[in-house]
Amino acid sequence: MNSRNLPVSHVEGGWTIGIGWSRKVVILASVLNILALLFIILSILNFTPFTLLASVSIGGALMGTAIFLYIIVVFSDLRRRNVL
Repeated sequence: MNSRNLPVSHVEGGWTIGIGWSRKVVILASVLNILALLFIILSILNFTPFTLLASVSIGGALMGTAIFLYIIVVFSDLRRRNVL
C-alpha cells in the first residue's frame, strides 16, 4: 500500500492519527502553543516590562490551555481504546 491509497486518518497497523473533534482540538492546541512561544520570544527580543508581563501572563495562559487540551485528547483516546 502506498501513501496515495492511504486515508488521511489511518496509518498502517490500524493506528489512527485523529478522528473528528480530536484532530481539531490538537490543531487548536498547537496554534495556541505557537502563539505562546511567540510571546515568549517577544520578551527575549524586546526586553521591556510590558513584554515581560505579556510573556508571563498571556504566553503562560496560552501554553497552559494548550497543555490542557493535549491532555484531554490523550485521555479521550485512551478511553476510546479501552486502556482507561
